[in-house]
Amino acid sequence: VGGVEFEDIVRYLTASETEVDVATDDCPTACSSELQDMPSEEQQLEQEGEQEEVSEEHEFACCWKSCVWRGANIHALSTHLDVAHLSRPTAAQQWRCLWRSCERTQPFGRRYLLARHLRCHTADRPFECGVCLKSFPTQDRLTVHERIHSGSRPYACSTCARTFSSTADRRRHALSHQQRDSEFACRHCDRSYRNSGALRKHIRNNHA
Repeated sequence: VGGVEFEDIVRYLTASETEVDVATDDCPTACSSELQDMPSEEQQLEQEGEQEEVSEEHEFACCWKSCVWRGANIHALSTHLDVAHLSRPTAAQQWRCLWRSCERTQPFGRRYLLARHLRCHTADRPFECGVCLKSFPTQDRLTVHERIHSGSRPYACSTCARTFSSTADRRRHALSHQQRDSEFACRHCDRSYRNSGALRKHIRNNHA
């Protein structure tokens, strides 16, 4: 097979880890040369560091309407937005997002709501978890995340005893109870199903 004896391949595949070092030329296939070409862990870390340096030097552009401002980091962009575009709006503008790629047309009722919304465009995450250092765009999101570390589950289901760390999780869970209430029940027995197709199959197989 490609100049390699069949017996050599069988011997290699059946050998133990201590008998064959796949990082050397003992491998009868081309895999050893491919492994030697792979960067070491130290080289990978150096490459990642170079990529981080490039991203740090990348300019952050403001895409607010006709603004052409550019800054060196996300903090500078956030400060620029706060000073230049989140001051008291005109009566016509109100608290409206004028980010060029934004599809929202309705204005916000409060300044802080517009500021929070802008973070979805800028990827600004100023709220950092003190345990794992993961960051979030809002304090609410950080609070929900911190419950993972504390184990707090303050929101209880009104139907069963399950508790949840957020109201969103509780709402999703509540849908499972609503689905059970809307199950398709067999009129011939006490069986019920989640959809009409399964119910028809049950009646055809058991009550026809």
